[in-house]
Amino acid sequence: MVINDEILLDLDCCGYKLFQSPSGYCFTTDSVFLSAYVRASANERVLEIGSGSGVISFLIAGKTEALEIVGIEVQKRLYEMSLRSLELNKLNDRIKFINGDIRTIKNVLPAGSFDVVVSNPPYQISNSNNELSEKEICKTEVLCSLKDLVSATKRLLKYGGRFYAIIKANRLVDLISEMRVNQIEPKKLIPIQATIESDIDLCIIEGKRNGKPGFLTTKPIVIYDDRGNYTPETQDIYYSYKKGN
Repeated sequence: MVINDEILLDLDCCGYKLFQSPSGYCFTTDSVFLSAYVRASANERVLEIGSGSGVISFLIAGKTEALEIVGIEVQKRLYEMSLRSLELNKLNDRIKFINGDIRTIKNVLPAGSFDVVVSNPPYQISNSNNELSEKEICKTEVLCSLKDLVSATKRLLKYGGRFYAIIKANRLVDLISEMRVNQIEPKKLIPIQATIESDIDLCIIEGKRNGKPGFLTTKPIVIYDDRGNYTPETQDIYYSYKKGN
């Protein structure tokens, strides 16, 4: 059921739909791109840290054979929206959402219980003591810093487990530094740029818990062509699962 100003969006993936609130936080291209590069097999458990209204968890369910996907979100309204989307999409057998703070949830999520951890984390450093909006909390490190994220990932990932995140290019060094401190070895970097002429703005990074050194940087994803249309690669990311597998 749509509440207040909410809308119901088609995710163009296996028929899944998602409740969103335009007055609060709505998912962006970041989530779609990140979900396209997550690998998870039929016997693996996936954790999404900072699941918001659930978009990445639903897309991973549609694009992988993951056995179970758990999303944890600290903001109650977004968590409750994800529960309604979960019921709508009839994915209760594969997806679970938790309303909680990743910094204090040790008793709920046992150590080493996930094969994959995924996150589209807050990337702005907080310099304000003012109360933040829902959207600002999602973007600002007020409730979850990169240090908090990677520390929790280290605890929750199995030995050899994979970590995926999407981050602004200007915070990439900070994220990689935290990964190395927490024994999550960076393995692959996928740069993203708006057009062929643009600077790199976003990066998807994959790491491995207690992995050996060895790092690959792929060619960049270019979102738009010179006419402002999605490139074939972007179209494939957005629409290849439109009708399901």
